[in-house]
Amino acid sequence: MNIEPIQSVKLSQQTPSSAGVMESPLCQRVQTRNMLIYAGNITLLYLAAPVVYIGIVQAVLCQKLGASAAVANLPASLYLAVAALPVLFAWYLPYVRLLRRVVVGGYAIIAIVGALVMVTLLLPVSKSMMVAVVVFHGAMMGATIGVINTFEWEVLIRGVPESLRGKAFSLGLGLGPIMAVVGSLCSQFVLNGRVGSITLGNLAFPKNFAVLYGVTVPAMVLATFQSSRYAIPKPAIENVRQNFFSEVIGGFGEYFRDRLILISSLAFILLYAGQVIMPNMTLFTHQAMGAAAERYVGYQDGLRFAFKVVAGLSLGWLLTRTNTKVTLLLTAIFTLMGLVCVLVLRGKWFLLSFGLLGAGELGYAYFSYYVLCSSEESKLRRNMAFFSMIQVPLAFVPNIYGRLSDSFGFRSSFWLALVFVVSAVVLVAGGLPSHPLPASKRGSYL
Repeated sequence: MNIEPIQSVKLSQQTPSSAGVMESPLCQRVQTRNMLIYAGNITLLYLAAPVVYIGIVQAVLCQKLGASAAVANLPASLYLAVAALPVLFAWYLPYVRLLRRVVVGGYAIIAIVGALVMVTLLLPVSKSMMVAVVVFHGAMMGATIGVINTFEWEVLIRGVPESLRGKAFSLGLGLGPIMAVVGSLCSQFVLNGRVGSITLGNLAFPKNFAVLYGVTVPAMVLATFQSSRYAIPKPAIENVRQNFFSEVIGGFGEYFRDRLILISSLAFILLYAGQVIMPNMTLFTHQAMGAAAERYVGYQDGLRFAFKVVAGLSLGWLLTRTNTKVTLLLTAIFTLMGLVCVLVLRGKWFLLSFGLLGAGELGYAYFSYYVLCSSEESKLRRNMAFFSMIQVPLAFVPNIYGRLSDSFGFRSSFWLALVFVVSAVVLVAGGLPSHPLPASKRGSYL
């Protein structure tokens, strides 16, 4: 799951140009408040990352409940399977008057579904029922977070001037991963009763996981409340819903007819197919470290986001001094190195693989940026919306990894992930120019 704000935008071509170019009708104080709310929501999502960042925690929980590796990967699979829903929501609800309501409702749903998992784990119900609710939660996160990102991006464009948007990203994407590290270490406390030499005592299973889900609910309630404080100026002319087939079906075919967009999208699909191996990596902890996976799940998430902080700062600096292709290659190489570590490192060094894959996960933002630079100006928003959909074919990959592990052992799934990532590196290195341009400006450049 990815929660960076660049990941999805509204499909409609009725862009709010007045909000981004002309003077905003909102006063400076209200604009600043909108900016702080936006950055705050990103930070709160990161803080709740152990629960809303579907993968590691859910895999361990399902395994502890007696599920197979294939079933333990289902939350991650369903999270990806519903990746097309934000585009459908953006097409069906193009109205500016509904922006705040959709965002508020989305955060409220995250809080409610998290509370549902907590209550289910505390009730005397069957383990199969608990697994079903955890899987349902994964699907709901995929749908809801994607819709929130799509609509909240529109809120930012309309409610925050361009001069403040950089600050919003700096606050959200700078403080956010740090808060994710804090959340991961807190999850280590909750699940194991200790972090390092600090011991608080253990909670019995599954109460420890119930508490983990429960403590994220207040964060999402806070996001719900502060989102209700968004101020969004009314447009002179309200958006209207466009024809589905011309806007969605026809546009999707046009998206893949562009050579650079096609290659970069295929490369990202291969890269991300390798990255969704992380739940299996967690399940492999017992063999790699000789200890139960839940003992280290907090450290794994903590390293994942700690490396993301360092890589995020470094890649941003490199982007200003080199070119876009370098950032694509580096995120793929980080992922490749992480998978090599999974195969060869044992003991506590095995945890290094989670940090490297965490750094590689930033590839989503940079591949998104590459597609953005390769798009015609009139198709920017539509193409970014379609880019958010291309995760759908990956929905089966985590389950395939699980089935491979059940039949041939975990190492077979790691080798398959390695093949995916190597293929992505080859595509980027051999098929993409360093400086992407829209088709109308490429000429002999390619």
